[in-house]
Amino acid sequence: MKLMITKYVKILKNAYKLFSSRFSQFRQLDLTLEFLINPHNIKFDKLELSFFEWLSIKNLEMKLIEFQGRIIKSENLILNEWKSLPNSFASMKKLALSLLTMFGSTYACEQLFSSMNFIKSTVRNRLGTDLSEACVQLKSTSYSPRIDSLANKMQQQISH
Repeated sequence: MKLMITKYVKILKNAYKLFSSRFSQFRQLDLTLEFLINPHNIKFDKLELSFFEWLSIKNLEMKLIEFQGRIIKSENLILNEWKSLPNSFASMKKLALSLLTMFGSTYACEQLFSSMNFIKSTVRNRLGTDLSEACVQLKSTSYSPRIDSLANKMQQQISH
């Protein structure tokens, strides 16, 4: 029993270490993620924008200054503010969209890798590319066949 507990403690410590290293980059984005919640008070020089090199940084800085100069009273800043911004604040909208979708895309990617690890295991290590791809597509789809309806249409085999 003690050996099992030691084994599980080791597994949990390893999992903690892996999760900590995987999500460490999000700690670098603390203030940038704060931008989503409170864009009125964030200072541009505190934003970590190295992950967003495709974004027009100069335009973002100017639009943030202009945005912070506006007086907006809103009870639900996240929901109302990002929806109501005019297209002239496109760079701010793009940054917000990138930050808001970051976690969802990480989850989908992790879920797909977990499915693939289950499908292509040590037991099923000879699956070809086509069959592996088909299994992943089946695993990641939301399609749910109506088994009862299909079974009722099938003719039962009669024993001899």
